[in-house]
Amino acid sequence: MLLILSGNIATGKTTLMKQLVQNYPEFIIHTEKPESNPYIGLIDANDNALLGFELHYLVSCVQAYNSYKNDSGITCIERSLDENAMFARQTLKNYDKKLYDELFGIISNKIECSPDGFIFLRASIETIHRNMSRRKSPQTDTKKIQDYPIVFQPFYEALLVKFEKKRNVIVIDMDKYDIVKSAFDKKEVLNTVVNFIESLMNGIKNDR
Repeated sequence: MLLILSGNIATGKTTLMKQLVQNYPEFIIHTEKPESNPYIGLIDANDNALLGFELHYLVSCVQAYNSYKNDSGITCIERSLDENAMFARQTLKNYDKKLYDELFGIISNKIECSPDGFIFLRASIETIHRNMSRRKSPQTDTKKIQDYPIVFQPFYEALLVKFEKKRNVIVIDMDKYDIVKSAFDKKEVLNTVVNFIESLMNGIKNDR
């Protein structure tokens, strides 16, 4: 089964991923950390490296889609292809955006399977900023980083509408939960997602 975990910055995706891995030994996650991108060390010295940085994310995401097999358990990808493109278009120079969009069209057509379900973590800007303030990285205190979720929020609302046109979508209102500070909230969210996954698994079994 292939799942997409989506949501704005600091909505709780990484925390939820860790909990799911603990509950499902067969759970395979795909998440991209900036420090694992080979272009990260080149960006400050060369703006042209940004295109390589974003294309690396794109290709890695497509490979994660295609590495999924029907008999390989549960694969969960953090961020959809659309989200990868959204981040790229916010960071790239205009002349690189055109090339990125052309390559995005070519590379995204290489996807061989579609997701079985979508998990969307929804949160207000206030909740997102609260979560960001808890991160230990000094980068989260900069105005540019604080503004990112504000810029991205309309995109995510539009993305949710797109997801909801497909079947098998669960939306969790993260304004109601504090899965970092509250063990009860963490369990509540986890149980909700686990029930959703199990219902999908049962549906897939019944379709076979």
